[in-house]
Order: sequence, then C-alpha cells, then structure tokens
Amino acid sequence: MANVALGLSVFEDLLRSMTLDFLARKRYKVSHAELFAADDAVVLDVRTQEETGSVCFPLRHQVGAVLQIPLHELPDRLREVPHDRPLGILCVSDTRSAIAFAYLRAQGYANARILAGGTRALVEELTTGKVMQHADRKDAKP
Repeated sequence: MANVALGLSVFEDLLRSMTLDFLARKRYKVSHAELFAADDAVVLDVRTQEETGSVCFPLRHQVGAVLQIPLHELPDRLREVPHDRPLGILCVSDTRSAIAFAYLRAQGYANARILAGGTRALVEELTTGKVMQHADRKDAKP
C-alpha cells in the first residue's frame, strides 16, 4: 500500500508541474527536426511489435539510437531507457506517447518529450531530400 501512495505522490507532483506555461509552450513535445539536431538523441518507439514490423524507422542518420519498447512493456524495461540523453517518444498518433511521457516524467525522465505528430509526421520528415539533409548534418559534426 505504501508503494501505491508513493506512486500517487509522484504522479501528483507531475501534474503540478504541468502549468499553463508548460502546456502553452508545448514543452512536452519536440519536433523531429529539434530531436534530430540534438546530439546523441534517442527515439523511444512505443508502438506494438506488429506495428513496428509493418513500418520500421531505423533512423540511423538522424539519432543516436532507436529503442522499440511497446507501451505495455515499458515498466518492465525501464532500465533500457537512458536518463541522460534527449528522448523523443513515438507512436502512431501521440496517444500512447502521451501515456509514456507521463509515466517517464513520473519516473524522473526530465528529458522525455513527445515526438510531435507521431508516425505520420515522421514519414513527412523523412522524405527523400530531408533524409539526406539529416545525414549530412550528422556527418558534418566534429
């Protein structure tokens, strides 16, 4: 019962941190371009294995790593998610990303953000010309 009370306390603190300023400035989201520009960024893909099997985003030129951890497995695999790197959470429409974001923030992941627009926006970002722009930017960094 003490664990439940502690969990609620952490979640309550998370809710208190979501002020009008936090929400109005969309500090809970990150654009693909912002995440791709960050050094050693990680994409956390919380879609199901069936979804990632149908549409996979290797993103090797864009980010440091892609973790594919379905939302329902996140509590058991939390130790795989780095605390010290920019983290963009991806799903199809941002719904599961929002749940994962709340969970990760409650677990102390201050660097977690929802990758804005889900997979549809990611497909748009990864059009042929843009993929090469991201690759060139990453290769140009010292």
